[in-house]
Amino acid sequence: MEISRLLRKFAQSIGSLSAISASLCDLACEPMDCKTGDPRSAAPSLWVKLVAVAAILGAGVCGALIGYALVDISCEGDCSSPLGLGILVGSVSCAAGVAVTVAITLRAMVIRPTARQRREGKANRPAARRTR
Repeated sequence: MEISRLLRKFAQSIGSLSAISASLCDLACEPMDCKTGDPRSAAPSLWVKLVAVAAILGAGVCGALIGYALVDISCEGDCSSPLGLGILVGSVSCAAGVAVTVAITLRAMVIRPTARQRREGKANRPAARRTR
């Protein structure tokens, strides 16, 4: 954090070289926002989280409908307990499957650089392999 303060003072003292000092600041305090000094968050935005929750809930509803339909087709007579069990198993299994997929997708969104970062050259690239 001390380095980012020094670089900010350096950037203010050299007004004409602000682009160079801003890039130095970005290199020195990558996990920190140089303008505010606050840590940068790698968490997805609120909108993405809401879509993820809606996808999980939607999958639970679809799984419940599938479970109900399967038991309804195969059961004759009093089927209240099997229907409830089919709804429960279907909804939980489908929601769990989509939750795993959502978790993997959100993690990939955080790790993968955006198109803007690739254009600006700020994407973290793996080190090149040495060939023998």
